[in-house]
Parts: sequence; structure tokens; C-alpha cells
Amino acid sequence: MSSFMVGHEVFISQMKDQIRIFQKQNRPIMTCFLSISEQSILQSMVPKNICLVFDGGYDQAQRKIACFIPEGYVGFSDCVCLHATYNSKFKTLTHSDLLGCLMHSGIERSVIGDLIVQKEDLYIFCKEKISKYIIDNCTQISKCTVHFEECLDYIITENNKKEIHIMCSSLRLDSVVAQLSHCSRSEALKKIHAGFVKVNDVVLEQNLQLCNNDFVSIRKTGRFQFKEVVSTTKKGRLVLNFDQYI
Repeated sequence: MSSFMVGHEVFISQMKDQIRIFQKQNRPIMTCFLSISEQSILQSMVPKNICLVFDGGYDQAQRKIACFIPEGYVGFSDCVCLHATYNSKFKTLTHSDLLGCLMHSGIERSVIGDLIVQKEDLYIFCKEKISKYIIDNCTQISKCTVHFEECLDYIITENNKKEIHIMCSSLRLDSVVAQLSHCSRSEALKKIHAGFVKVNDVVLEQNLQLCNNDFVSIRKTGRFQFKEVVSTTKKGRLVLNFDQYI
């Protein structure tokens, strides 16, 4: 089983059910928002004769709805974009502030796509069924008053990741987490065993070896994607290339 599959057994079972329903009923089916790893898993599962489309609201979206589309069907996605502006004079809002507001309002992460903080513009991509609830209830983020409205004309220009390089003794998770978190390997192991580390959006409490394109999320540190081993030093240490999401 590939590293993308580990921990996704329930998701795989659910998607098998969705595929069977679509094959039997031939009607449009839209999932909740899926992570990048879930999208990859689903793509590998779907037969070639089924039309599967992903939509996250904009080209570079990470979280996307999967849409099973019957032949000739038009108007497939129920992803909507909500937009608000705020005054950053006293407080600069972050992705965490925006996500925290939604979670504290009792909204499930599965109905929320990407969250974009672009200077003083806030964008929420969400399922249509939850949009009015967000508009009515998410009116205060930290100390900032906001008013979200559905937005049809938007341009997402923010580059939300940067390239970084780290040096590790191996591709073992504890070694990588130690370098990304700027801590010792023993502290990195504690983070892993405490469930503070996710690989491909799954909490892992055991050590493993990273593969190219794996996502690593570390609580209070950030989210990263492992791209490749760039080189090996004379002392045998690995120079690793990561994308860091900011």
C-alpha cells in the first residue's frame, strides 16, 4: 500500500460505495471537499469510463470537490466563493484566524475548501448548502468585523507557498520533522507519538520513510510537501527540497 493510501481505509470504502451508486443510478454525485491525497486516491480508483471532475473554485486550489458526471450533464459543481474585506490597521488576520472562526461556529471541515487571506481580502470556498450559515454567523474574526457575501468575480493571486531546503541524515519521519520544527529527533518523536504530525492528512503515531510528494503537517509548525532529494553531501547527509505553505 502506498504512503498516500495509509490511514485512508474508511475513505476508500466510502468512495467505492459512491462509485457503485453512480454506476447503478447514472446521476451526478458530488463529494465533500477532498484533500490532495484523497483526490489522488480517488483518481486511482475510478474506472476510465467514468467522468470525474475536481473543482475547488480556482485553478490552484488544494481542497476540491469530486464530481461524478453523467454524459451530457452540465453545471456540475456546488462550490461557491464567499468574500469579505477587513481593516488590517489593528490586526492582521491569518489563515488560522479564518479557520478558527469557522470551526468555532460549528462548521465541519469537510464542507470547507481553501481559505485565502490576500492582504485585506478574505475568501472562503465552501459547499453551497453552508454558505448562508457562514454569511449569517461568521461576522467577527478575532477583533475584526467582517461581512461575507457570495462572490462570482474574483482573482486569486496570492502565492501561498515557498521553496525551502533542509539537510537530514535520512528520509525517516522523525529526522525530517526535527529539521522542519528546529528541534531534536527525540522531541520530533514525541510530536509523532503524541499525534501532532500528519502525513498525507493522516495522523501517524509511528515512524516511516517519506516518499516524493508526501505532505507533512506539524502542529504549531506548518504544512510542507516533500518534493525531492536534491543532493547528498560529502558526509552522506541528504539535502531535501520542500514546498512550505504560508
